[in-house]
Amino acid sequence: MKNVLLLLGMTVGLLSFAQNQEKEIDTVIYSNNQKTTKYTDGSQYIELIKKPIYSTEANQKPKFKSKQEELNYLHTYIGHLEKKKEHINSNPEEKKKAEESGWFKQIDGYINESKARIEEIETLLKSKKQ
Repeated sequence: MKNVLLLLGMTVGLLSFAQNQEKEIDTVIYSNNQKTTKYTDGSQYIELIKKPIYSTEANQKPKFKSKQEELNYLHTYIGHLEKKKEHINSNPEEKKKAEESGWFKQIDGYINESKARIEEIETLLKSKKQ
């Protein structure tokens, strides 16, 4: 009887140890509100996501309660982009990658769009005061 219990205990211990080992991920697939993780051992894990990853809401601009709030946001946004450019410029490898990929042009475009929007809002606010 002791041998049977000992054998049963060892089997349960080995099974639980084998299940706790980390599995190597092969692929991850996102589809609407579902995330499927496939592992190299052939198993998979499906997870439901409450909010779809690729929704149109992600591409919309933030909504502001006032023009002043939008101005503050744009100034902060430009500051963050400028700080990121400085950080990239300080690392020669990152700077080279960014130049080759056109990242600097893209960031400059975002900054110019934001500055243009700031001018529009300031003009609008000045015309309302008069």
